[in-house]
Amino acid sequence: DLSMAGYKPTPIQYPNATPTVDFTTAAPVSVPFDPGDYVVGKIDTAVLAAPFVKGSDDIDGPITSYASAPTATAPNATNAAVAAQSITFNMNVTKTAPYFAWVRIKTPEAKFSKFFFGANNAAGAAFVTPVTTTEWKWVRVEAVANNVSTPVTFNLTAGATVPVRVFYRDPGAKINMTVITTRRDDFNGELFSNQFYDIKVPLKVAGVENAFIVATIWEKTLGEGKKSLGVKELKIESPVPLHVKGIKPLINGLFYTNHGTYTIVDTVAGADKPVIQTGGSTSSVWVADKAIDKLSFSFDVLEVAP
Repeated sequence: DLSMAGYKPTPIQYPNATPTVDFTTAAPVSVPFDPGDYVVGKIDTAVLAAPFVKGSDDIDGPITSYASAPTATAPNATNAAVAAQSITFNMNVTKTAPYFAWVRIKTPEAKFSKFFFGANNAAGAAFVTPVTTTEWKWVRVEAVANNVSTPVTFNLTAGATVPVRVFYRDPGAKINMTVITTRRDDFNGELFSNQFYDIKVPLKVAGVENAFIVATIWEKTLGEGKKSLGVKELKIESPVPLHVKGIKPLINGLFYTNHGTYTIVDTVAGADKPVIQTGGSTSSVWVADKAIDKLSFSFDVLEVAP
């Protein structure tokens, strides 16, 4: 309405601004991880037994399906796993070590929120899952005794193919991925369950050609009116190290203060050390729609490192 009435806002001038790039140019990428520390099982390649069935109406990230039992199915009233009612992930182990297990679930309400878990032909033990309502969440498999939760651990040998099973307990509870890991606590399930994209924005640096700032992103929130992008990290691709300070991501030419994770940066990146460190977590969230919005950057300082 203001535009139709003749109002023309004065564009904000940001220092050392880059060219603008469409988010639609972002290319899918896989984030590397150590296969010795993580073994991934996706429902796409798992073996399902009744009452589990695959569904594909709740696609999330790179995973194309999930498993659950129809809500009309009676729950397991015996409170013990039934060997024939399972999802089996056959996982190839490359490290001899104690392992922990994480599962990615969606549970609509408390009465539809339980599974059993067993690895390496174990009979299966109940584990607690939270109510996630409409979200997918990663949950560590933990046993509860005397109101105390303890991570389930099991010893595996390198070179073995290990059957990891999730057994039926409640209808309506969904699962789409299992990861076993040698790491007890510092687990980041987003490495496996998110489809990441790299978007490259050219940099203008005197005397330097083929320099870019690269954002590794994923579509975090897809609801209409609530779309956002998770930002795993920013990298500098440059043949020489660059001094970067005070980075502002510009969405459609504007900087929003809640996108300020990288404004505290004052570092050297590029060449053989591409990832930009913030002094803390490098991840952040941008309010943006990958389908229609545009990205550029501004820098307080952008120069060849002294």
